[in-house]
Amino acid sequence: MAFALYKTDLGKIDIDYENDVVVSLRSPKEIPQIFKATKELKSIAFATYETVLGTFRIDYEDDVAISLTKLKEAPSEFGIKTKFTDIVFAQLDEYFNGIRNRFEFKYELRGTQFQKKVWQVLCTIPYGETRTYKEIAKAIGNKNASQAVGLANSKNPLMIIVPCHRVIGSKGDLVGYAGGLSLKETLLKIEEISNI
Repeated sequence: MAFALYKTDLGKIDIDYENDVVVSLRSPKEIPQIFKATKELKSIAFATYETVLGTFRIDYEDDVAISLTKLKEAPSEFGIKTKFTDIVFAQLDEYFNGIRNRFEFKYELRGTQFQKKVWQVLCTIPYGETRTYKEIAKAIGNKNASQAVGLANSKNPLMIIVPCHRVIGSKGDLVGYAGGLSLKETLLKIEEISNI
């Protein structure tokens, strides 16, 4: 199943569809039986994959990843797997098995300017190394922004790909990770980071 977001005179409407069949319509306002879409915004699809570290979901547009998350529960829907999503998860599998240290597929970071600035700095942390929140704050030009950096990390839409797991506390402790501290520790062990 995939969904498209349309802007109409009545506001935004989400349309879930599968094989060109509309499955459901959602809108904060009452949806009339007939409407005319005035502007297509974007069509986003998703797929879920089982990995050695659990079930992950990728949201994507065409051949561009926009979100990667670890699911806490078994999915009720599995989405649409494509050649692109197969490539993404083949690379993740190689990473999980310690034979890949960078990813080679397209992705797009979506967030505020500040968040994107933080995420771009995260992408410069080499495989097998860590940085503190304070070091990231300094790298973005605001040494007092450690808490804001932590908040931006928590909103990272592309876990693992944008390596927020490589950011640790000032005393070398594991603090905060959207996927849970045990996943963060596992990822750092994969990269053979033992100074935590």
